[in-house]
Amino acid sequence: KGNGGKVNFTSVTFNDGTVIREDDRFATYVAALKHFGLDKAAEIAENSKLHRHHLPLICKTVQQTPPAPYTYEEVDGVYIMKGTNSMHRMLIKIGKELGIDFRMDE
Repeated sequence: KGNGGKVNFTSVTFNDGTVIREDDRFATYVAALKHFGLDKAAEIAENSKLHRHHLPLICKTVQQTPPAPYTYEEVDGVYIMKGTNSMHRMLIKIGKELGIDFRMDE
């Protein structure tokens, strides 16, 4: 479940047949988060131990601006941290929590 956690993934394939491949890894990550549901993803991320500088990788409210090189990008009312190499781990965690199978490919 949620196998193939490749740091340099270029596509995400869900077991429902959805294949996500955007122009760059961050865009692919955001599209995969949307497929999970941004609100659910933010809730899981906010309660996860996967943080940068004690800040969640995905959140509904920005408590403080992350230090460089990290930034938050607002997507449909949810803030997603850019610049992290933990996108694959976040997807795996969200997939496990929601019971959604998928794989990441380079």
